[in-house]
Amino acid sequence: MKGLLSPTSGEHSRIYGLDIMRASAIMFVLLGHAEYYIGRCNSNRFFMCYKYLLVDGVSIFFVLSGFLIGGILLKTINKDNFRFRDIGSFWVKRWFRTIPNYMLILLLNIILYIGALKIDPAYYQRLYLYPFFLQSFNWTHPIFFGEAWSLCIEEWFYLLIPFGLFSLVSIAPQYRKQIIFLFIFYVIILITYARIYRLNGHVYNLQWYDDNIRKPVVMRLDSLMYGVLGAFLSFYYNNLFYKYRKSLFFVGLAIVYIPVLLRLHIENYRLVYDLYYSLESIGFLLLLPLLSSVKIGKGWVFNTITFISIISYSLYLTHYSLLMYGILPFVFKWIGLDYSHSLLNAIIALGIYLTSAITISYFLYTYYEKPFMLLREKIEKRKQSKSKIGELNIT
Repeated sequence: MKGLLSPTSGEHSRIYGLDIMRASAIMFVLLGHAEYYIGRCNSNRFFMCYKYLLVDGVSIFFVLSGFLIGGILLKTINKDNFRFRDIGSFWVKRWFRTIPNYMLILLLNIILYIGALKIDPAYYQRLYLYPFFLQSFNWTHPIFFGEAWSLCIEEWFYLLIPFGLFSLVSIAPQYRKQIIFLFIFYVIILITYARIYRLNGHVYNLQWYDDNIRKPVVMRLDSLMYGVLGAFLSFYYNNLFYKYRKSLFFVGLAIVYIPVLLRLHIENYRLVYDLYYSLESIGFLLLLPLLSSVKIGKGWVFNTITFISIISYSLYLTHYSLLMYGILPFVFKWIGLDYSHSLLNAIIALGIYLTSAITISYFLYTYYEKPFMLLREKIEKRKQSKSKIGELNIT
C-alpha cells in the first residue's frame, strides 16, 4: 500500500476530507449492491438494519465530481489569458483519466458475457452505443454493463457543462461571475423541472423510476451541478462557504438521511421521489465545506481511506457485472457456498466479494490506470515546456 500512496499521478494534491467522501461513496455503492447476498439470507431484521445504513453512493460521486471539476473550470475561466482552446486541454485530461479503464472493462465484459457465457443477445442490445456513452442518454438503461449508467452522466457532464460555460463566458467575460451563477442556477432548475415533468401523471414502480428517472443522463445532470455550485461558492465566497462548515455538515447529514427514511417507510412513491435526488444532492453539498477543509490525516485509518479512494474508479467498474454476476457465481458454486439460507454464509459471501473487488481493483489501478495517468502527466509537461519555449521566442 505504501507504494500505491506515493505522491504520483496527482495524488500529491489529495485532500483527506474529500477522500473520506470518495471512499464512503464507493463503499456505499459496493454495500448497496451487496444486498444481493444479504437480502437472500432469510434474516429480515438484519437486512432492514443493513438498509438503514445505506445512502446513494452514486449521488455522492456526482456532487463530489461536480465540486472538483467545477473548481478546475472556475480557475481556468478566471485566468487572465483564458482562451476557448483551454477546453480541449480539459477534455484530454478527463478522458485520459476515465476512458482507458472504461474501454478495458467494457471489452472484458463483452468477452465474458458474449464469448464465455454465451448469453441471450437481448441482454446486450445496442452495443454500438457504449463507446460513445449513449446507452442511457434518455431512455431505459440497458442491462449489459448496467453500472456504467453513472459514468455516462459523468462523461456528458464533462462534455456539455464546460462547453456551455466557456461559450457563454467568452461572449461577455466582464460578467463571468454572474454568467457562471446563472448558468448553474438554470441548469439545476431545468433538470429538476424535467424530472418532475416526466414523473407527472405516471403510475410507476421502483423499476420504472430507476429506468426513467434515476439513470438517464438528462435526468441527473443537476446532481453534478450542485457540486459546481459548491465550487462557485468556495471560489467567490470562500469565507462565507467555510464559516459555518460544522453546522452545515450536521444539517447536511440530516437532509441526506431524510430521503432514506422516507424511502423505507412510505409507499407513496410520488411523495418520496419528486425531489428525492434534489434533497440528496443538497445534503451532500452541505458536507463539502467541512470535508474540503480537512487536508490531511494520519495512521492506518488515513492510509485505508486514501487507498480505497485511489482505487475507487477501478472498484466501481469491476465490482458488479464483471465480479458479482460474472466471476463470483462460479467461485461460490465451486466452493459450495449457499448464501440464500444462512446469515453466516451471506456474510462470508460479502467478505469474499469485497476482498475480491479490492484485490482486482488494486492490480487494475497499479498496472493499467496509473500508467495512463503518468502518461497524461508526461504529455502535459511536454506541452508546458513547448509553451514556455514559444513564449521565450516571442519575447
